[in-house]
Amino acid sequence: MKRVAITGASGLIGTLLVPSLRDYKVSRLSLPWSDLRRYATARRALARQDVVIHLAWNMAEENIFTQSCSAENTAIFFNIYKAAVENRVRRVIVASSVHVDDFHNWNGPGLITVDKLPAPDSMYGAHKLFLEAVGQQYSRMGLEVVCLRLGGVQRNNLPPTHSLTENAVFLSHEDCISLVKCAIDAPLIPHGFAIIHGVSDSANRIHDTANSLGWRPTGQKEECKVFSA
Repeated sequence: MKRVAITGASGLIGTLLVPSLRDYKVSRLSLPWSDLRRYATARRALARQDVVIHLAWNMAEENIFTQSCSAENTAIFFNIYKAAVENRVRRVIVASSVHVDDFHNWNGPGLITVDKLPAPDSMYGAHKLFLEAVGQQYSRMGLEVVCLRLGGVQRNNLPPTHSLTENAVFLSHEDCISLVKCAIDAPLIPHGFAIIHGVSDSANRIHDTANSLGWRPTGQKEECKVFSA
């Protein structure tokens, strides 16, 4: 049975994942019990783990509207990567974001691919891009790193209807869970590093979800009915 540690396990995505990972031995790492801002705590927490899913992020201090970067968030993901390497954890899966690129102003041609040079839409997006870049560096030390550029996960699991672009990056609970499980179970991460756009499939989708791990999103093919601009 794979041993999987989840940081930020008490957040929205964490609470979706934990009940769905019954086939794994899950360790939930959340404040105040696990202060991952302290390296010693992170190192102890990741001992004897096979996979780490890093979701923890201080969204109150740093989000797409605050236009600030949280030093706390930086410290935590550096601690996670470093502790994973020192504990010989095989794989770290990090929650990045579609905000690493300004999808609101995308006019094509085609879909946004993970190979496109990103232009973050906010300081939050830029910080998530840094999270990915640091992960790529750690992948060169033998760690497998999977960056999930997650779209919008809604508590009610319904696609937004107030904005076409927000609807286009909707990620259903089912697709979120299947994406994470795919990242856990993939036998190998090619070249030790992968980026995947985590959005559900729809006629409005603007992100290319092609990936080397074989994950395929589901979703309705009907056009979104947006009620206001």
